[in-house]
Amino acid sequence: MEVEVGGPAVKTILVVDDEPRIASRLGELLQEHDVVIATNGTDAIARLSESTFDAVFCDLMMPNVKGTDVFETIVREQPRLHHRFIFMTAGA
Repeated sequence: MEVEVGGPAVKTILVVDDEPRIASRLGELLQEHDVVIATNGTDAIARLSESTFDAVFCDLMMPNVKGTDVFETIVREQPRLHHRFIFMTAGA
């Protein structure tokens, strides 16, 4: 159980979106946390391999390496992270 002393606990969050404006805006909305932005799936996989994140906001529809590809790669390499993914998309 996490104990909050002096305010909410700061989380480390990875935002993955190929549209820099969307990624940046989401980062602003999460400003009370430590936010890292990846603008493509390949960069996201590299960052997830290097660091541990409390949550991953991941766009589903990206060129080359899609959000599902990022998820499948990370689940294969680090299965304990599967529950930390939150998928988002602007596509219908």
